[in-house]
Amino acid sequence: MKVLVASLLMQDNDDPEIFAAEPIYDWQRTEAGRWVINHSIGKPTYNIQVDTDTWMGYKVNITADLSEEDLSYWLLKWSDWRMK
Repeated sequence: MKVLVASLLMQDNDDPEIFAAEPIYDWQRTEAGRWVINHSIGKPTYNIQVDTDTWMGYKVNITADLSEEDLSYWLLKWSDWRMK
């Protein structure tokens, strides 16, 4: 099941594709990032969009395909769905 596993903020810049490497790399080094990479079915993917909350940068959204069991674990351990 595809799930949004990270939404990273990035400041406004001239080339978002190049500047996205740093926040993605930083996320990959976190506990959650390492877990997603090891448990994802296939490679996680990303897309870049304008941050419509502030209009002052971009959001880098990372999605991964997780099994139902792994999705349950991820939701309980790292998702902020309980706060909403």
